Amino acid sequence: MHGDFSEASTLECPTVTNARDAWVLLGSEELEYVLERLNEIALEPAVEYRLPKHFGLYDETCWAERQELIWDLSVRMIRVFRKIVAPADHLYAIDPRHQSYRFYVHQPFERDATLEEMTGYYTRERFRRVRDGMRLNTEPNFRWAMHIYPDGEEQYFVSPHFDFVLEGHGDEMFVARGRALVDEIAADLPRLFCGAG
Repeated sequence: MHGDFSEASTLECPTVTNARDAWVLLGSEELEYVLERLNEIALEPAVEYRLPKHFGLYDETCWAERQELIWDLSVRMIRVFRKIVAPADHLYAIDPRHQSYRFYVHQPFERDATLEEMTGYYTRERFRRVRDGMRLNTEPNFRWAMHIYPDGEEQYFVSPHFDFVLEGHGDEMFVARGRALVDEIAADLPRLFCGAG
């Protein structure tokens, strides 16, 4: 095992000057440590939330509905995480194939976010304009460095104490593991998870 990063979880939260400051890029050793720990733990209880089949990432047939559901998922999961993560603590936001982060969820990174900025997805109109080759003057200031809704691959939001984890498995399902996370999601169930589980 590499360096012990457990002490680092008690460090003070960084001062936020913009939304991106809530996200601190993980170094390769810390990422390796987190991935090793994820492979070692078996958290119970575990609840699966299977997503509707029509909810594919690039399915234009339900564009507005998808954005609203992802907005709802984002807002509710911020509330859930803030209830179970100590104010000076962080989560690990792990994407094994891309960049991973320490996510300081108590930082107000979502303040004044637009629909695009909060969901991480273009509105239908912006998507059409980009697809049709129109140049746009501005890009949205996406608030999630690693979004709560996975972009077709696996990802994890992990307690620094490894007592809960939210797994995202592409467009198929989420799995909540650990009593605190399972209970808080059940108390503030995202609309995307309704009828799932």
